[in-house]
Amino acid sequence: MRTLLTQFCEQFEGIARPLLGPLQKAVDALSVAPFDLPARRVLPGLRDVVQQFESLVEKVAGQHSYVLIFGPLKSGKSTLMNAVAAAYVSEVTCLPAYPCMVYVGHKDGRELKVTRYDGQSTYYTDPQSLRRALTRAHGELAEKIRARGDDEETFDPAVHFPEAIRRVDVGLPAGQLAKSGAVLVDTPGLYARMRFGYDRMTREFRNSAACAVFVVKTDNLFLEQVFEEFGRLLDLFSRVFLVVNLDSTKRDLLPDGTLSPSLEKDDPSKVVEAFERLSMDAPLRAAYLEGKLKIYPVDLLRAANRRLRAAGAAAGAKDAPPPPTEAESKEIGDFEKFRDDLTTYLNSNEYLRAFLADSLKHGDALLQETSLLCDMGPVRDMAARVGKLRDARDGARKTADRVASVQALDWKAAFAGLRVRVADGTRARTKEIREKTADAVGGVLERWFSGDKGLTALVDDAAALFHSCLKEAAPVVAASLKAAAGEGTAGARLPFEAKQTLSDLDISVETLARAAFDRVDPLAGAKPERPALDVAAVPVKRTFVDWLLLRSKAGLRRSVFGTAEAPTETIPAATKAKRLGAEGREALRAALLAHLDTSLPAAVEGMVERSVATYVPAVAGAVAPEVHARREDAEGRWKEAVRRLAEVEDVVESLTALRKAMDEGVRAVGSLAKRHAETDPALLDRPIESATDPDDRATKGKRPAVA
Repeated sequence: MRTLLTQFCEQFEGIARPLLGPLQKAVDALSVAPFDLPARRVLPGLRDVVQQFESLVEKVAGQHSYVLIFGPLKSGKSTLMNAVAAAYVSEVTCLPAYPCMVYVGHKDGRELKVTRYDGQSTYYTDPQSLRRALTRAHGELAEKIRARGDDEETFDPAVHFPEAIRRVDVGLPAGQLAKSGAVLVDTPGLYARMRFGYDRMTREFRNSAACAVFVVKTDNLFLEQVFEEFGRLLDLFSRVFLVVNLDSTKRDLLPDGTLSPSLEKDDPSKVVEAFERLSMDAPLRAAYLEGKLKIYPVDLLRAANRRLRAAGAAAGAKDAPPPPTEAESKEIGDFEKFRDDLTTYLNSNEYLRAFLADSLKHGDALLQETSLLCDMGPVRDMAARVGKLRDARDGARKTADRVASVQALDWKAAFAGLRVRVADGTRARTKEIREKTADAVGGVLERWFSGDKGLTALVDDAAALFHSCLKEAAPVVAASLKAAAGEGTAGARLPFEAKQTLSDLDISVETLARAAFDRVDPLAGAKPERPALDVAAVPVKRTFVDWLLLRSKAGLRRSVFGTAEAPTETIPAATKAKRLGAEGREALRAALLAHLDTSLPAAVEGMVERSVATYVPAVAGAVAPEVHARREDAEGRWKEAVRRLAEVEDVVESLTALRKAMDEGVRAVGSLAKRHAETDPALLDRPIESATDPDDRATKGKRPAVA
C-alpha cells in the first residue's frame, strides 16, 4: 500500500540517491590526488558526508527506524537487543570495546560488513572472523593514538587514521525487525577509553535516529558519573527511553540471617521512585515530567530469554523450549510496556512527522555541509593551481618538442661546408711550406751531387724531406680546423632556433668540441709517397769514348744509375759532375718538385678529409647523449605535468560537478520540504487514493510493532 509517507520517501530517494554519484566521484578523485594538494583537506569531511548520505538514503528508502542504544559497558545493551529483536544477536554485538557503531537489522541470511573511514568495506562470513578482525583493529587504533602523544591535536580517525573502522553492519534473520523496519544501533560504551569519535558518531543521528534507549544497571543507577553524558541525549533526541536493567534473581540478607527477594524482584517501581527522589537533577526531572524521558525497570535477561523461547516456539523449531509459564512472564517486569511504548511512538503522528522532517533536515544539512566544503579556500584555489599546471604542461611540451627538433638535426648537413673552409684555411700556409720545401730540394741535390751515394739515397733524402713537409702541414690543418670550428656552433651551421634551444638546454657544443679536437690527428692514416724519379728524363752527357763505342742513351743511364732492379749503390761525385752536370741537376730538381707539387696538395687534402671525418662524428656523438638526456628529462617533466594536471583536473571537475549537484539538491530538497510542511501529518500514513479525503483522517493504519 502506497501512502503519502511512501511517496515522500520515494521522492526524497529520487533526489538524494543520484547525489551519491558526484559525491563518491569527488572522494575517489581526492583519494588519489597528490598528498600535497591543499584540497585534500576536505577529503575526510566528504567521506563523512558520503557515509552519512548512504545511511540516510538507506533509511528513507526502507523507511527504517534507527533506535540508538546507549549505556555504560556491561550494562545489558546486547541483551536488550536480543529481547527487542527476538533473535540472538549477542554473538556479534559482544565485540571488543571498539569505538564504532554496530547496526543490527533484518537480512534473510547472515551478513557482516565492516566500513572504514576511508570508505572501504570488508565482508565476513562468521562472527568469529569479525571478532578477530576487530581485535586486531583495536590494537592498531590504540597504537596510533599512543603514537600521537598527549600534546598533539585531538585524534580524529577520519584525518589521522582513515583505515580505522567507522561502523559495523550486522544483518541476520530477525522477523520482528523485518516487520517494523527498525534498525538497532549499538553504541560503544560511554566510558570506553577511546571516546574520541563520540561526538562524530552521535552527531549524524540528530536528524536520523527515531529515539534513544539508555540502558543502565540498578547498581549504577545512583552513580552521578553515569548520567554525566545523559543531558546530551536529551538535547539530541526528542524521546529517550531509560531502561533500568534489573536482576530479579538478586537476594537481600535479613536480620535473622535468612535471604529474601530483593526490592528489584518484589517491587521494581520502588527502584524508579528512589531514583526520582534521590538522583534526578533538574534537567532530567523536567524531561521526565514532560514525557520526553520515560523510565522502565526491566529484567532484560529474563525478557530476552522469554522472547527467544517464544520466537523459537513460533518458528516450530524441533528443539525449541516450551513457552514461558505465567510466573515467568510476570518476572520480566515492564519489558512489554517498554516495547509497547516504543512501538506506539514509532507509530505515532509525532514520529511520522519527525521521520520525514528529520530526513529532509538531515539531507539539507549534508547538502549545505558539502557546499561549504566545496567553497573552502583550498578548493577555490584549485582553479589557479590548474592554470599553473597547464602552463607547466605546455612549457614542458614545448621544450620537449624543441629538444626533439634538435635531436632530429642532420649534423652531416650542418657540417657540410666545414671541409671546404678548413681546406681554404690551409692554402696560404701550404704554399709557404711548398716554397720552403722547394728550396730545401736544392740542398738535398747539392748534398747528393757532392757525395758518392746512388740514386736510391737521393730518393730517400727527398722522401724524408717531403715527410717533414707533411709534419709541418699537419698543425696547419689542425689550426685551420680549429679556426673554422670557431665559426657558428663548433663549425656547424645550425638554424637560430636550434642554437637557441641548445643554449636554453645549457648544452655548449663548443665545450663538447674541445674534446673532439683531442681525437683529431691529421697525420693519422697518412701514407707519404716516395718520389718516383724517371731517369729516362735525366740527360746524361756522352764522352768521346761513348761516341766511339756508339753507346745509346739508355746504356749511358744504366752505366750511371744502374737498372731499376739493381740500382747503383754509389755514384762518384766526379761521375755525377761529368755525366749529369747542370742539366742533369735541373732535371732531377724538376722531377722532385713535380712530385712535391702533386703529393703535397693531395696529402694536405687527405689530412683535411680525415680530420673533418674524425671531428664531425665526435662532435655529433658528444652532443647526441646530452640532447637525448635533455629530451628524456623534458618528456619526463611533460608526462609528470600531464599526470599531475590530470589528477588536479579530475579533482576540479568532480568538485565543480559536485558543487552544481549540491546546489540542485538543495533546491529540490527545499521544494520537497515545503510540500511536506504543507501536508497534514495525519495524512502521511494513509493510502494515496484517500489521503486527500478529510473525512478519513481519523482512521490511520498503524506501523507494525518494533518487536
